[in-house]
Amino acid sequence: MVDRHPLVSVIVPTFNNQLTIAACLESVHSQTYDHLEVIVIDNFSTDFTFAIASRHGDKIILHGNERCEQANYGVSIANGEFILRMDADLVLDSSVIEECVETVLSGYDAVEVHNSPDPTISWIARARRFEYDLLRGDPKRISARFVRRDLYLAIGGLDPSLIAGEDYDFQNRLNRYGAKVGFIKAQAISVNEPTSVVRMIRKHFRYGRQSVSFRIVTDRSNAGQLDMNSILQKLYLQKWNKYVEHPANAFLFLVYFAIKVTAGGSGYLYERLVRRMS
Repeated sequence: MVDRHPLVSVIVPTFNNQLTIAACLESVHSQTYDHLEVIVIDNFSTDFTFAIASRHGDKIILHGNERCEQANYGVSIANGEFILRMDADLVLDSSVIEECVETVLSGYDAVEVHNSPDPTISWIARARRFEYDLLRGDPKRISARFVRRDLYLAIGGLDPSLIAGEDYDFQNRLNRYGAKVGFIKAQAISVNEPTSVVRMIRKHFRYGRQSVSFRIVTDRSNAGQLDMNSILQKLYLQKWNKYVEHPANAFLFLVYFAIKVTAGGSGYLYERLVRRMS
């Protein structure tokens, strides 16, 4: 007999997230679905993250090294039938978990929860919001956050060797396993968006370097998730009408995208050169 009100374990890896963790956990506790277990896995933060999370009465555990390993450890000690992987800088719409539960109980194995940057933070966040809305619902750019715990364990969880592309790699393995992935209307809002171009360049340069490892370990038939030509042809260029409808946001996006591609491509080439010389 199917449990119509199963326990959901919310796993939140953290490291120096004192500016966002309170809003994150408050959004979890404000869900319309209340049968929850919240587990925060903190990577020995040097700020007030641990203290802030503790004030919310959640299960707080110190464990490193990176967020993939933290998330996997959280799942290993979780009691829920279902897992929701959270980032510490995400704020959930109040119905996210309820919609996820309804979706899996209707026959799905996992659910993609759309992430959408808060456009009020900066022009970069506004540009990223435009980008994320272009990508919404595309099967090549999703990564399920809500999944059956037994399925998470069966596919091996997140790959601890990856820092960039770990979500895509996780989704690739879900797909190979034959998991049925559904979508919901409610979304998660990212509240820790870049506010400076320098920070953005450093971030995408680092991601570009790390994407080399992603391409080594991932299923090559699904590597189009980080292939520029695939992204341009199948997503951005086919949705030209969105540029016409929102020209100001489209302009900001094109500026952001040019910087992102340049920084990411430079990081990728730099890492390839470093590996070739070592």
